[in-house]
Formats: sequence, structure tokens, C-alpha cells
Amino acid sequence: MLDVIRGHAQSWGVKVAFGLIIVVFVFWGVGSMQEGPTSVVATVNKKPIVIRDFIREYERQVESLRTRFPGVTADELKKLGLKRQVLQQMVAETLMQQEAERLGITVTPYELRAAIDQIPAFRDASGKFDPETYKKVLKAQQTVPGRFEEGVRKDMLGRKMRALVTAGAVVTDAEARDMFTYAQEKRSIDYVLFPLDEYAAAASIEDAALQAWYDSNKARFTEPQKVRLDFVRISAESLAAGIDIPETAIAAFYAENAASYFMQPERVRARHILVRVPEGADEATVRKAEERIADAAAQIKAGKDFAAVAAKVSEDGSARNGGELGWFGRGEMVKPFEDAAFGLKPGEVSAPVRSQFGFHLIKSEGHEAQRQKALDEVRNEIRKRLAEEKAIEKVHDSLDNALELVSAGKSVDEIAAQLKLERQTSEPLTRESASATLGLKPADVTLAFSAPAGTVIDTPLEAEGGYIIARVAEVAPERIPGFDEVRDKVVVAVREDEGARLALKAADEALAGVRDGQLPGALASRVKTSPLFGRDGNIPGLGVDPALAAAAFSAEKGVWSDKAHATPQGVVVLRVHEVVRPTDAQWQAVASTVKETILAAKREEMFRAFLTTLHAKGKVEVKDASVLE
Repeated sequence: MLDVIRGHAQSWGVKVAFGLIIVVFVFWGVGSMQEGPTSVVATVNKKPIVIRDFIREYERQVESLRTRFPGVTADELKKLGLKRQVLQQMVAETLMQQEAERLGITVTPYELRAAIDQIPAFRDASGKFDPETYKKVLKAQQTVPGRFEEGVRKDMLGRKMRALVTAGAVVTDAEARDMFTYAQEKRSIDYVLFPLDEYAAAASIEDAALQAWYDSNKARFTEPQKVRLDFVRISAESLAAGIDIPETAIAAFYAENAASYFMQPERVRARHILVRVPEGADEATVRKAEERIADAAAQIKAGKDFAAVAAKVSEDGSARNGGELGWFGRGEMVKPFEDAAFGLKPGEVSAPVRSQFGFHLIKSEGHEAQRQKALDEVRNEIRKRLAEEKAIEKVHDSLDNALELVSAGKSVDEIAAQLKLERQTSEPLTRESASATLGLKPADVTLAFSAPAGTVIDTPLEAEGGYIIARVAEVAPERIPGFDEVRDKVVVAVREDEGARLALKAADEALAGVRDGQLPGALASRVKTSPLFGRDGNIPGLGVDPALAAAAFSAEKGVWSDKAHATPQGVVVLRVHEVVRPTDAQWQAVASTVKETILAAKREEMFRAFLTTLHAKGKVEVKDASVLE
């Protein structure tokens, strides 16, 4: 309901009549739910956050998430760390309320009444606040007036504090223009690449040099400690396999949720060919791109396979798959592309389409209208969901049973058989892969890697989505392989090092030979000019290289840099070919939006700094961490 407040309570004009609403407030009072706490989750400067309030806020957040994402599961909520996020939010609110009290900032009953009076949901047919409507709406939201009013008051107090803290944020026209120019400036470079692979291939390597390099760098080949685990996973997912869901329950869930969960929107399947055109490109660059896309269209019209042309011509990652983009719905692609793709019949190829990325040719591979998925299509999905929801209640009981069996000296095989779960064996795991593969937390990784081989770990290991009961089946200690084992890798590494050295030497010699702003004649024919690029470091022809882009944006136009730059492809010498800054017209078109965006960012930064200061000065203690698990 607070979202309704944010959407409608924008005016604080004086209201003429508050008679009815005043009756409601007198009857219930603001914050009238003064029940005694049963348990404390945390304290903030000794003020408790009680479990009742924490659970209530957590449930509200879950409901909000499920409204936006109907298919979200309990496991997904756990992965989001929603409980900890809710506690952090409640801590921040408490700190802010305490600071507001210290400063004497309050929300008066009159302000609170005015805010609630602005909410259309509480009005009758004549547009006046109606107490009965008020009670009915809150009852439908599973809340009561006192609780709701306290939430509104907290929300208003938070906005008052935010306004006070950020009141000093100012953005001048000059500042905004400078930031816009900085962000939107584009450059192109003239460059010569001294390819690493060519110089590496030409490098002469002696066996003595290989052995010496290995002796100096053997730590680079260290193989970390590895363990192999036999384990039983205890989670909603693993327990769900043993839970029978009757067909009637599946059919009932489908009937109740088909329209919200199982509606497949209109979608198309397409391939495309992209010829990139940087934003702000000059006419010559645009014409060149138009010629390339027109040539690709002519090849396809002449009978060449679209996928083959895409693999050769397209300038994005889909080229390796023949331009395949798979299925997508409306809103997933930029508007010009979407309009063209959804306007094609299966098998048709579009005319060239211009988007912010460049020119596209699009081929439709399929088109499906919006439809509701049939029960047969989603039966297994529903069965799994319902089974996991039931299994959540069994996780801790199953874990307790497993731990009793561990205490009784039972093996992992026996535990798996007793609980009717699968006994699994991992591949040899490093600390990193144990976390990535099994989802183990750092403390549990340490526990698993400190146990001797053959040990059944008597503590359950928290893993993604649940727990595992594990036996350390095998331990391989950290080791450094001998030279003969890694000789091939040493050869590659030494060649790369020597190739980089030779490439850098050649580049330095080229720069030393610059006369009157020109490279030595032998290199002049190797100069290439890049398309325009931005500060993000994506340089067409050279890949993503932020360091090289930074060098280009700090260099003087028309002058060869006096320093060569190492890149993954080799060594580059460069000069700035062109600098394109946004025009006055471009600035005027977005000036107000840019200023608002920068101002909002400043305010957010100021408010975060304020909260950080409150945290630093305050004392926050978590009293019951188990609630957050």
C-alpha cells in the first residue's frame, strides 16, 4: 500500500474537511499495535527490532516480489538473500528515525491525515474519505489501520529526512554540459599493430632458456589442494523427488494460475546480420556500412544461405552461429529491430534496418502468437513446484535424521539409503570449484578441506538450496608439477614473453623513426584507421581494451604517441585521428534530462553517505542470526 502513497501523495495543500478521517484516527490511533515482542532479531543503539515486525516486513517483501515475478520460488528467494536485505532496510530505517528524533523532525497527525486523504482507494463515490472503505481496503491487504498508519508515517519521515540530507545537492549547467561532453565524446585512431602471434612464432627458444624460465616461474604451475567428496544432498529439490503430487492438485494449480504463470507471449525466432555504425559516425562511415549491408542483401537475394553470409559479414557474437538469435518477445530488442522482426512472415528477409547499433538484415525463422500453454506442457513444472513447496517443510527433519545417523557412525551410503536420497560423488574439487559446483559457503569449504581422507564430516555443510552430508573420499595435496609435465605450457609461455618483447622492441623502433609526424615508410602502408569509439574501451578492430582507449582519450590529435601500448593482440602505436564531441543541438535536446539524472545521482550519493555515517556512529547487534538463514 505504501506504493500507492508514493504514487498519489504529491500535494500537501490544506484540506477543508477532515471530520471523518479524524474519527478514524481517534478511534484507532497512529501506531496502535503496541504488542509485546516475543524475540529480538537485532538491536539498533539498544532499540530492538522484534521478530514479529521482521517477519511481517519479510512477508510484505515476498508478496511484492511474487506480484512482479509470479514464478519466484523459495530457493530463489533464499539465493537473493532477501531476509538479510530486509533486516538491513529495517536497520537503516531505525537509524534514520533515531536521527530524526534527535533533530526534532516529525510527521504531525495533520500531515499524516493529509497524506492518507490523498489516496483514491479510500474514497467513496463522491470523492470523499470513507471510513468503511478505508477498513475494507486495509482488511483486503491483510493489515489494520494502526499498522498501516505507522507504515505511512515511517515512509513520510524517511522522505523528509532524505529531502533534508540532500537539500544541498546542486548541478550547474556548465557541470552537466561538461559531464555530458565527457561521456559522449568519440574518437578514432590511426594505428599500427605489431601482432603478438607473428613475433612469438618467429622467436628462437633454447632448451636452457625453457628450464631457466621454469625454475623462475614454477609457482605459476602450482596445482592447488583437491578433495573428492561422497555426499548426500538434503534440499527441497532432492526431497521433492520422493513426494507424490496427485493429478488433482496439479490440475487445480493449473486452473488457478494458468492465466498468470503459463501465458506465453507473442514471440518470433530470427537471425540477423549486423554491420556496426558507431553513434555519431560521419557520413563516410555510414555510407561504407550501407554498402556492406546492401552487398550482404544482394548475396542473399542471389541465393546464398543467410546463415553463411551472417557468419562471414555480421559484426556481433551471433555471427559464429549464423546470426541465430533464438526466440524473443516484444520489448527484448531495440524498437526498430523489434518492429521489423515482428512484421516479417517466416522465411522472409527484411530490407536493411537502422538501429542504434548499425544496419541489420533480419530473417524470420518463426512467429508464434500469444497463447496459453496447455496443461500437458507444464505438468512436470507444476509437479516439481508443488513437490518442492511441500519438501521445504521436511528439510530440517531430514537433516536432523541424517545427523543422528552420522552420530551413530553410519556411512554416507547408509544415510542415503535410509533417507531414500541419491548418494553422489564429486569430481576432484579445488576450493574455488567446491564453492562454484556445490554452492558451499567459505567456512564450509574450509571445513571440507581440513578433514582427513575417509572422514565423514559431522557438521552439515550449507550448500546452495540446502545442506550436504559429506565424506572426504580422497585428498590430493597442493603440488608443483615437474618441468617435463608442463614443458609444452612452458614453451607457449616463453614464446609469448619473447614475442611480446620483440613486438615492443619493433614498436619502439618505429616511434623512434618518426619524422615530421610520419612513421618510417615501411610502416606507413600498415596504418589502419579505427571507426569512432567511446570511453568504454570497445575499439572496433582491436577489441575491448579500456587501457588503450584511455590512452587514446588522453592523447593529442594528429601526433603519434611517444609510447607503445601492449594489448592482448600485440603492441600498438597510435595517434588520434578524429575527435567528435556532441553538438549544441544534441546537448539542448537532453540538457534537462542529464541535469536531473546527475542531480538524482548526487542526492543518492549524499543519502548513502549519510546512512553510512549513521551506521558508523551507531551500534547494531544481530541477536538471532538463525532467523536470517
